[in-house]
Amino acid sequence: MYKLLFSIQLQACLLFFGFPVIAQNNAYLKQAEDSLKSIARLIRESPSDSAKVHLNSLFSTTLNKAIHLPGSFDYPFDSVKILGKLKSPDKIFRTYNWNLPGSNGSNISYCFLQVHNKSKDQYDYYNLHDRSDSIEKPEIQSQDADHWYGALYYTIIKNTSNRDKKTYYTLLGWIAKNRFIAEKIIEILCFDSIGTPRFGAKIFENFQDGQARRVIFRYSVSARMALNYSEMDLPAGKKWTAMLKQSGIKGKKAKMIIFDHLVPLDPQLENQYQFYVPEADTYDAFVFSQNRWVFLQEVNARNSPTHIQKRN
Repeated sequence: MYKLLFSIQLQACLLFFGFPVIAQNNAYLKQAEDSLKSIARLIRESPSDSAKVHLNSLFSTTLNKAIHLPGSFDYPFDSVKILGKLKSPDKIFRTYNWNLPGSNGSNISYCFLQVHNKSKDQYDYYNLHDRSDSIEKPEIQSQDADHWYGALYYTIIKNTSNRDKKTYYTLLGWIAKNRFIAEKIIEILCFDSIGTPRFGAKIFENFQDGQARRVIFRYSVSARMALNYSEMDLPAGKKWTAMLKQSGIKGKKAKMIIFDHLVPLDPQLENQYQFYVPEADTYDAFVFSQNRWVFLQEVNARNSPTHIQKRN
């Protein structure tokens, strides 16, 4: 193990020293990918948390060097299985996202943002720091890169506000907080006037008194909750007509975030989220309309592909 670790560290150092000579082709990115793959395997096989933390630091440093190389934005890194990669629909940014599990069941998320700076025609880089355990009332807080509510993202949705022409990116994510509770998260990412990322925005209507800046669903880690994005038929019937009209939602179809309605196994277990599970065949939704996500209850998702896409 120590010989392999030394070899990996040497390769990681060469990522910088060799950069001016061979960074013009994918061979160097492939070398970086191989190093990341080896480190990921050592993390997975490591028996102690302290060793995992050390190896994770090496993984983070190696990945940071790799994504600074030309061509990294489009390089797949497919063999690094612990690493999630997503591009925004407009190809403005890419996320590099992974998770470090602890022996006590806790998990810490890690993420780099690689953002295209149009004015400078270059990429900017942001290392997100998971502070989820120290953020009070995270549903109503706005955060920067140093105070990120960590998650593993699997979907990015782009929406543009007609009111202020601002672009909002809605990220769907998941994380196991401990041995008992998992979370699904609807996060809002936008960039300020100088291109700095900000997390959280008041664009949720008819939900938590309009104060929510992100939506967090907490439930039993042994359950599986659906939280997906798709185009669906809007609810039909008289009871929906007035609300849809008032919310400015038009047409017969809409792009929606559909999710299971969570309930405790017993009413006496309310707010004990380790006992929350999806209610059978009951789905709620957010529909993006007039610059915000509008909350709808009891949407019929039976004919939607979301209905069968249970994730974690």
